[in-house]
This record gives sequence, C-alpha cells and structure tokens, in this order.
Amino acid sequence: VERLLKQRKGPDVKFIVQGHIFQCYSHVLLNFCEFFKGDLAPGTTVILPVNKVSAVAFDFAYTWMLSAKALCFWAKLVELAQLAMYLQAPKLLNSVMQVFVNNRSFHKLQELHVFNEACAKELHVISNVMLKRICKSFLVFVSVKPFESLNIAAMVHLLSSNDLAVHNEIEVLYAAIWWLICDYEQRRIHTYRLLTMVRFELLPPLCHLNIGQQLDDILPETAHRMSLMLRLATIDRQTRDQWSNAPAGSMRKRVYIRDPQCPYLNNVQ
Repeated sequence: VERLLKQRKGPDVKFIVQGHIFQCYSHVLLNFCEFFKGDLAPGTTVILPVNKVSAVAFDFAYTWMLSAKALCFWAKLVELAQLAMYLQAPKLLNSVMQVFVNNRSFHKLQELHVFNEACAKELHVISNVMLKRICKSFLVFVSVKPFESLNIAAMVHLLSSNDLAVHNEIEVLYAAIWWLICDYEQRRIHTYRLLTMVRFELLPPLCHLNIGQQLDDILPETAHRMSLMLRLATIDRQTRDQWSNAPAGSMRKRVYIRDPQCPYLNNVQ
C-alpha cells in the first residue's frame, strides 16, 4: 500500500456491499483474502452477497487491512468474523477470534447476544467459544429478557451442553418449558426437539412422579411429549437399577454445580 501511495496510484477495483460502493486496492485484497485465488484484475467490480458480508463489516475489514489498526463495535464482531470466513482472510479471522477468546472482551449480556447471533449465522466456531461462558451463568440468563428471544438453534446448542451451571436437571426442564411458553404458538413445533435436550433420566424419581401427576395442567402437546419421555426415562432407570453391570444406555451425564447455599439442593439429589 505504501508503494502504491508513493506512486500516487489510486484504488483500482470496486466492491459493492449492500448498495454501498467501496473503492479499493486490488493488491490489498489479494494479500489478505484467499477467496480471490490470486486473481483480482484492476477495473473489476465485485458484488458481495448481503447474507455473507455487511457494509459495516467490509468497511472495518478493509480499514484493518490498510493499517492493522481499527476499532470495531462489539455488536459487529460476529459480522466481521463471518466476512473473514467468507473471504477466507485468515489473518483477519485470527485477529477477531482473539477478541472472542478473551474473557474480558464482553460482559454477560453481550456474551448471550454474541452466542445467539453466532448460532443464527451457523458460525459454530464462535458459538462454541461463547457457549462455555454462558453455561457458567445459565440460571442468571434464564431470568433475563434476552433468554426469551433465543432461537431454537441456540436453545438446542445451549441445553445440550454437559457443563450448564445448574444444581439439577429440574432447572434445565423448567428453562426449556419457560422458553416454550414465552411464545408457545410459534414455538410449539419445536417441543419435541427441545425436550429431547432435557435429560429426563437424570431427574429424581420423585420429580418423575410429581410431573406425571401434573400433566393435565400442562399444555397438551408438551404434556404428550413429556409423558413419553418420562416413560422412557423410567424404563431406563429401572433397567439400570435391576442390572448393576448393565451399560448406561440413554444415561447422559451432566456436570452439576453444588452450591451449599442453594435452599433446595438436598431435596433434589
């Protein structure tokens, strides 16, 4: 870039992103982006897909390529990572990922926002990084508004984790039901998929009994699914109790927290 500026040569390629036009140096893009495979002829006009690249992310990325120094608002970092993946810009992607893996980059609600957006864009590398942090504050997240707006992909990803910070599987079950009833008419189609993330075989036997007695008070479709899963979990538990050397079968482990200040911990073990 320095050489081009000294030679007073201006930008030689045009990029159109979300209707915005960016005049760029082909040499810069070729140096950072493997997407162009070493071929970006001067005078070329490139139209980037709006579902992969945003104008804000492209503007930041190109600024970073010119100077290696640029400030990006945290809410745009997922878009920037998506751009880096699409344009196959490893140096830029590595720079962005360093922000995601830094424990001090986001506060708790920002972590949830980033996780949800990464899941929606199917950027699993990022969602997996954020998942570990969200799991540590799961009960707090369940109690705040952003949890209610999570999409089904994010919920499945979250509840499938072995490291949720919960005292017992009951809390996972309640979280799943709470998410469903927040918008039941729209989310009822996800009932089965979501409830399969709850490890019914880990619920205390007394909880099985209590839930079974209250199925009539639960939304019909949810009650039907829960009835089936409770039955399967009971059979699984009985099989394991009868055959001490039998394989775990559907037994899915989860690492629970054990907070001595939890008022109901002794009642659910």
